[in-house]
Amino acid sequence: MRRFLGLILSSALVVTACGGGAKAPTSPSNSSASGATSPATGSATIRGTVTGGTNSLTAGSTGAAIAGLTVSVVGTSISSGLDATGRFSLANVPAGAAQLRVTGGGTDSTLTLRPVQAADTVELVVVVSGSAAAISSEVRNGQQVPTTSAEAEAEGAIDTLSGSASAFQFKIGSRVVHGDTTTLFTAGGGRTASFASLKNGVVVEVKGQQRDTFILATTVHVEDGENEPGDDNGDDDGDDHGGNQGPGTASEVRGTLKTIAGSKPTLTLTIDTTTVHTTASTEVKQHGTSLTFDALKVGQNLHVNGTRQADGSLTAREVEIEDENENEDEFRVEGAMSALSGTCPSIKFTVAGNPVSTSATTRFDDGCTGLKNGDSIEVRGSKQTNGTVAATRVRRR
Repeated sequence: MRRFLGLILSSALVVTACGGGAKAPTSPSNSSASGATSPATGSATIRGTVTGGTNSLTAGSTGAAIAGLTVSVVGTSISSGLDATGRFSLANVPAGAAQLRVTGGGTDSTLTLRPVQAADTVELVVVVSGSAAAISSEVRNGQQVPTTSAEAEAEGAIDTLSGSASAFQFKIGSRVVHGDTTTLFTAGGGRTASFASLKNGVVVEVKGQQRDTFILATTVHVEDGENEPGDDNGDDDGDDHGGNQGPGTASEVRGTLKTIAGSKPTLTLTIDTTTVHTTASTEVKQHGTSLTFDALKVGQNLHVNGTRQADGSLTAREVEIEDENENEDEFRVEGAMSALSGTCPSIKFTVAGNPVSTSATTRFDDGCTGLKNGDSIEVRGSKQTNGTVAATRVRRR
């Protein structure tokens, strides 16, 4: 009997020593792995490092904030905290479309990956800025994967500004903008600009990189102070922008064309309440294409750049006809066309690392049949869950 009990006790000790559900103390948690360290058949492994700005997030530099950050796979129970070096590891990720969610410490952001295959090993660098996060680098099975580096622009009045110069965010319409210490601030009219120039209601032009859910600003150009001369109501209808509004200074106006008078090319336009004069040197454009004065119609939305006159009117250097129904939420990317395949109008190609597909509903400004690899183009459309851009418009740059 004593020998039998001894065998049972010895067996129990062997089971405990071989694992018994114990986890490696230095590995990030994985709630779906139940202590397993190797991926299940037909699954992938996603791991990486989370950084903040240009510095890696570490327990020593961020204190309690690091403990609150969690990376999880959307639609599953798979999640991981960060270790002392900012690392995470997600095992047994199902093959197919994959989205990661980064939460904690004021951050709540969803990242869309290209579909993963069984046995894939994906290594990421995730950058956190304020409440948002973005993938700055992806290596899949030892090969560098191009990340989204699409150029993006937004222009309008700042709304819901928050943060500081080191990490800030605001909205322009429905578009979200993030910036940090690398963001450059500029201004018109000889003014200087900084983060302190940003206020709710101030009109800015933002240029940067399009991420999944926001624009990461590289430049913020302050076009208007808060209720400066020429802006009597705080909105963007018929408002003049450009800082110093004295005669001879560069200025601009955006609004609806109310009236057209005079003879081409010396026309007098009324844009909301602002008088604009054209000359033989005034350029009329739409989508970057030069047009004649005949293209101007009452009711159009115009953006005019020119020179302020002593009587408060504007002599136009350029008149841009804007789309009435331009969608601020659409995805935009510019670059050289490559990997072109298919037959017009249903073609496929790549721009700045983004796969693009077109259809019979896509608008080709310069025609479809003449497009070729190497052409510099702009694509607008919607980003699909698989990473492909469904193009609504394609035009040469």
